[in-house]
Amino acid sequence: MRQFFKFFTASCLGTLVALALLVGIMVLIGSRLASSLDRSVYIAPNSVLELHLDGQIPEKTNNLANVPLELADKKHIGLYDYQQMILHAAEDD
Repeated sequence: MRQFFKFFTASCLGTLVALALLVGIMVLIGSRLASSLDRSVYIAPNSVLELHLDGQIPEKTNNLANVPLELADKKHIGLYDYQQMILHAAEDD
């Protein structure tokens, strides 16, 4: 019976340590993500927006056929969305 309580206590302690490590890792990842989202970028006056439009640009977003065996799901941005992004960038400080 004493052996049972010894192993039970060790299992509970191991589980608590694993949970504490898991929560610590989650907090660390969350704080790094939050700090990367809070960064503001300074853009000097009279800056120029440079776009590299390589590859196919469909008229509508996601209007190109994807390769069925490709694991990564690519999002193809359409011409209308490019236009909206450029108009938004022109008015954004």
